[in-house]
Parts: sequence; C-alpha cells; structure tokens
Amino acid sequence: MIKKNKVTDMLNAHKRQLMAQYENMAVQMIKWTGLPPEIPVYAPERWLYTQGQATFFKIPEVDLYAILPVAAGSVKLDIYGIPQEWRAFAVGDSPQARLINSTTLNTDNAVMIWANQRHAADVNYVETIVNKMVALDRTIDINCNLQRKPYIIETNKDNLLTVQNAVKDMSDGEQFILDAGLNLDKITSVFNLDVRFQGAELSDQYETYHDRILRYFGIDYLPVEKQERMVTDEANANNQEIEIRREARLAYRTYACDDINELFGLDVSVEYEQPEYTAKVSTPTMSGAPKDGAADE
Repeated sequence: MIKKNKVTDMLNAHKRQLMAQYENMAVQMIKWTGLPPEIPVYAPERWLYTQGQATFFKIPEVDLYAILPVAAGSVKLDIYGIPQEWRAFAVGDSPQARLINSTTLNTDNAVMIWANQRHAADVNYVETIVNKMVALDRTIDINCNLQRKPYIIETNKDNLLTVQNAVKDMSDGEQFILDAGLNLDKITSVFNLDVRFQGAELSDQYETYHDRILRYFGIDYLPVEKQERMVTDEANANNQEIEIRREARLAYRTYACDDINELFGLDVSVEYEQPEYTAKVSTPTMSGAPKDGAADE
C-alpha cells in the first residue's frame, strides 16, 4: 500500500506540474493593453482560462476598476441566453470584498468577458489531455522497467528474499554474488515476459498530446522532422487552422474590449503575444520528389 501511494503521489505531482505549465502558457499567450494600472496584467486570462468568463467593472464607492470571475449561480439570462444581471466574486473577507460580492452588476455598469462562444473554461480540455499524458508517461516508465526486469521467477518462501535481492542488483547494474545457501533447485520456473521496448513510440504519442494542447491554444507547433516533410499545401492548411483557432479565441475578448471602451471611456485592446513562426516546407516536383535544397524524406 505504501508503494502504491508513493506512485499515486508521484503521478499527482506530475499532473500538477503539467497543469501549471499549460496555465502559464495560456495566461502569457494573449496580451491585454490599456488596462487600468490597478488590474494585474494576468487577471483577464487567468479567469478566462479557469472559469471561461469574467467581468470588468468599477468597484462601488472607490475610483478603481477590477476584473474578477463571475459568482456561480448569480447570472440572470434573457430569452437568448445573454446575461442581464450577475455578481462578481472577490476572495477574502475584507470590507471591499464583501462590497463587491454583494453588488449586482448589469450591462449598464459592467461588461461580461467570455473566453469563447460557449463560455467554456480552457482548463477543462487541458486537464482531459494532461490526464492522458500522465497515464502515458507512467506506461513509458513501466515499459522501460520491464526491459530491466523481464522475468517472473517462481521459487519457495525460503529463497524468496535472496532471489529478490538478486533481481534488484542485476536490474540496478550491480554485480550479484550468489549466496551459497541459495537452492537453485527451488527455482521451479522462470517466465520471460518478452515485452517489446516501445519507448520511442510511446514518447511520440506523448508529444502528440502536447501538440494537441498547443494547437488548441492556437500555437503553431510541430516537431522539426514533421516541419521538414510538410509540403506547401499541408503547411497552408496548418496555418489556416491555427489562424482560425486564434481568431476564435480573440473574438469574444475583442467584443468585450469594445464594450469596455464604450462604457468606461478606456482604450483596452487584446492581441496574441506569441511570435510568428514560419515552418520549413518542401514543394513537390513533377516526379513527386522535393526540389533541390528541400528536406529529404
């Protein structure tokens, strides 16, 4: 049980690290400019990533703006599902937080910011893929360990500890000196598991999951070997998909910026922070082979 708990703790730690990595990417990827100085620059994307929606408003009784998540269950919708009233949620128990949490917001004094058309949080999709990555990484570890311990050995209770130490020393690359008391006749069978090493294939699948998250964010990422083998049509299709994903992520943020600027007289805007990258592509000749200077197959 202790060993199982240790593995579970290790997998949970790995998941937390991956989730933090992708959240940092998401928060830093889209840049908000023109926000009032009292609003942290990471605030809009933090809430959109974790909640799928946030609200921009001026805090009552003080001359300060805020972007905070929308309080669960507080939204009142019209017949088209468009929010008409809602409340923000501030953490803590300060007088200002209590004031914010008790204030009703609407389209006259606040703006709703959506991550996408469905108002869905990015973290839900990312967590689904990260769970697959963690499970796959564990599979890679098991596959590698089975290359070091590919046998099931049957023996009696008297020889059990000696056999276990022998297997451990050999799998750790240490020399094992045979115990004179070991009765080899009591090792009744040795079964070779014959597990094929699949580290490279499994690692490729791990990268595929990583690629799916980046493409979901609108980040143009492909391993170098795939970039070198992309022909022009494939590259154009890839670029078009990335552009569509970016536009979908920016659309409702841009709508919110327009509403914020009109309602509060500010100059807030949003854009992708990620630098452009041009992939290497090859153009097939009439014979189907790459032109001179293009990557070889």
